[in-house]
Amino acid sequence: TFMLKIPVLGKSALYTESMNFLFAMDTLTGSGYSVEEALDEASHVLKNNALKKAVMKIRDRIIRGDALSEAFYEQKLFPQRIAQWIVIGERSGKVEQVFSQLSKYYQDEIDKWSTRLASWIEPFMIVAIGIFLIIFVILFLLPVFSMSGNVFRSIK
Repeated sequence: TFMLKIPVLGKSALYTESMNFLFAMDTLTGSGYSVEEALDEASHVLKNNALKKAVMKIRDRIIRGDALSEAFYEQKLFPQRIAQWIVIGERSGKVEQVFSQLSKYYQDEIDKWSTRLASWIEPFMIVAIGIFLIIFVILFLLPVFSMSGNVFRSIK
């Protein structure tokens, strides 16, 4: 859970894990797996142990007969949007389509976040490279000018 609490990187990690999990759920439920089986299999794509445990708790609640949306609402690690959309899927009888739509949604969010991050980092990288080049030129050319000054003094 530590990684998920880091201000900027935590949200990115959570969205990436959510997208991977939802893509796996979409693929598995679309292939005929039951929701319980899909949850069990999809938990293996998660790298974060806290999220894996949360998925196993969700699966256990489904096995006990609870609604998928209630089980997701109980687990506070996943974004609440997932549970909200699952409610819609349960009401319409199209939970599998919800997994697909959510997977696409989080892919788009990750793409937007990556673009935003790159636009924030780019100016700092330009300045850092400029500073590096200035330091390199000074360190390289200063001895050259110093030696050439000594050569001209010895000629006089």
